[in-house]
Amino acid sequence: MRVLFLGNSFTSGFDLPKQIQAVLAAHFGKECECAAVCAGGAALAQWRNDKDGAVARAVKGCGGRFDYVVLQEQSNKPWKNKAKYEEAVKGLHEVAGGLQAETVLYQTTPWKAWVGAEEESALLENVEAAAAALQGGCAVAPVGRAAQLLRSAHPAIPQWEKDGRHPSCAVVFLAACVFAGVLAGDPAGVARVTFPLEALPPKARRAAPSEEDARRIAGIAAAALQQMGRKRAASEDAEAPGEKKRRRK
Repeated sequence: MRVLFLGNSFTSGFDLPKQIQAVLAAHFGKECECAAVCAGGAALAQWRNDKDGAVARAVKGCGGRFDYVVLQEQSNKPWKNKAKYEEAVKGLHEVAGGLQAETVLYQTTPWKAWVGAEEESALLENVEAAAAALQGGCAVAPVGRAAQLLRSAHPAIPQWEKDGRHPSCAVVFLAACVFAGVLAGDPAGVARVTFPLEALPPKARRAAPSEEDARRIAGIAAAALQQMGRKRAASEDAEAPGEKKRRRK
């Protein structure tokens, strides 16, 4: 399996791609080769335009073949300008199609100041809406929804770094669990995942969650994936037969 990540520090922080790679190998028996194009504060429009050729170089470096392309937007974009966000997603979805890859939208976690506010709900809902708006739709990694469940069930687990914006090591592990479930097609299997300590550089390991918290986080990730699966099934059941047929094409 080959995965290309396009994003910023929400993807590169605590080496999310390497955590996903380690989790897939250890718990799902899947080898995963990851390539990441990230820059601090980058928006998807930057990778869509690719003026410096970073995306083209990553694609060439992996022989032009990927199974998945993960799109992670700058935090403000989905709720501040939904139309521009959807435009960037659509353009990169076409790039993914040219690579014979499936698109996965990374639903990021909100800044701490947004929790319970309009910004949080708009962020989560607009990522889901962007996926549904694509021809045939695409997968969403519901990390934002999982973080809501984690805050409710285990409020003592830290969710942010000191800046109140970037996700903590615990939440990056939550994201790794969510992505592993999406990429492996095994939401329930996520509940058995343990923290991949070897995926972190030595200095970052002090931020790792405890074994007990890691078990809690994995359980929450599995619950969020199953919750999204039920929501998607209910939505499909409510569609008109003609719309269902168009989505399957």
